[in-house]
Amino acid sequence: MTKHHGFNRAWACRLAVLVAAASLGCGPRGQPPSAPSGQLRLTSVQPSTGLAGVATAITITGDAFEFGTVLTIDGVATAVTYVSRSKLTATAPAHDAGSVNLIVRNPDGRTSGMNAGFRYVTPPPPPVLTVTSISPGAGSTGGGTYLLLTGTNFRQGMVATIDGIPQATFIGNSTLASVSTTAHAAGLVEFVVTNTDGASARLTSGYTYALPQSFDANGIWNAYIDLEIPSFRFTIQGNALTSLTCGTASPITFSPPVPVINGEFSFTGAAGSVSGRLLAALQATGTINIPGCGPATWFADK
Repeated sequence: MTKHHGFNRAWACRLAVLVAAASLGCGPRGQPPSAPSGQLRLTSVQPSTGLAGVATAITITGDAFEFGTVLTIDGVATAVTYVSRSKLTATAPAHDAGSVNLIVRNPDGRTSGMNAGFRYVTPPPPPVLTVTSISPGAGSTGGGTYLLLTGTNFRQGMVATIDGIPQATFIGNSTLASVSTTAHAAGLVEFVVTNTDGASARLTSGYTYALPQSFDANGIWNAYIDLEIPSFRFTIQGNALTSLTCGTASPITFSPPVPVINGEFSFTGAAGSVSGRLLAALQATGTINIPGCGPATWFADK
């Protein structure tokens, strides 16, 4: 009996040890139980803004997400794709402008949220076609003047018209374009640009046709032949062509000077030939056939 009681006492002690270990949170063989899952957290939303009235793809980061996590945006359940414990993807549905709350809920009922975590912003107004300036503001009745247009929302295919007549139009970008004018009677004209979508802008006081003889031709002109640097230079003094220099050659002096009549000049002699006409106060064009310069068509400014 003594051994029997001793046997029972040994197991009673063993049972006491097991009970004590359990109360201390120890598992079998003294190992800790499995760590509980982390705290559910919603830490960021990217992007954090989207256009009002438009659905926006978003990425949600945080911790302890589970397969089956549910997302609500402003109280509306939104489809979620589980990527990982720390990442979800979703689509914020179309919504009026303003900030909204986001809440994630795991299948076990735990929740985490972000107040004003996503903001819907009013989209900017569509760009409006405008013409803010035309340079130069006056050109020859003979046409051929090159105009620089500035404005907004210029698009490829835009066409400029003068008093309803289409002009050759070249689009540089959304704010810059150029136009080569046709001939027209002297006077103020209506200038209109029209995009391919039908949008148009009108200037009723932006451009004037003037007689070429009304422009001051006097000065030193830089002439270009398909180059960014001048191909030659010529000088007009006293309303007459007095000299011309082709590249590094010695200047050609015209004696007597070649008069500019009605905005035009023309010379033919032993040195060759040159002619020109004024397009605007600072524009001229013409032809040249002089050794070192061409034959060529030129455009000049001063």
